[in-house]
Amino acid sequence: MSLRSAILACSFAVLPALAHAHVEIENVYARVASPVAQSAAVYMTIRNHSADDDRVFQVTSDVAQRIELHTTEQDDAGVMRMLELEDGLPIASNETISLMPGGNHVMLMGLNGPLEQGDTFEMTVFFDVWLPMVVTVTVDNEAAAALAGGHGDGDGHSDH
Repeated sequence: MSLRSAILACSFAVLPALAHAHVEIENVYARVASPVAQSAAVYMTIRNHSADDDRVFQVTSDVAQRIELHTTEQDDAGVMRMLELEDGLPIASNETISLMPGGNHVMLMGLNGPLEQGDTFEMTVFFDVWLPMVVTVTVDNEAAAALAGGHGDGDGHSDH
């Protein structure tokens, strides 16, 4: 291998690490209403440590037939509704966003099998600027209930 080839190989090997140094995903967990549920919500914290604005535009996983970025809004009658974020989820430079019950979240629809407390699966988060990141999601209904204030089905996904 020539010196040039070796330098190129090393450069490509460190690019993903450098790209991910600017964005960080933590506290990733899913909430499932029951083992027979056909949908689940995923929550996480995303930090953009870079000088560039970015956007999550897609999330993929083999655990569901369809995955969408959602938000929760209250309509004029006071009913909480889930709405797809068709333009994705913006993350401004040096901003931290929290996807949590009652707010923004990733919606898994048409689950390919049951998800139970303690199960894990992988999910890939795609950004406009940074390389995709693979995260491990843990099903943790207890953490979700604690963050939601213990209000049971407080994320309003009963109509999915």
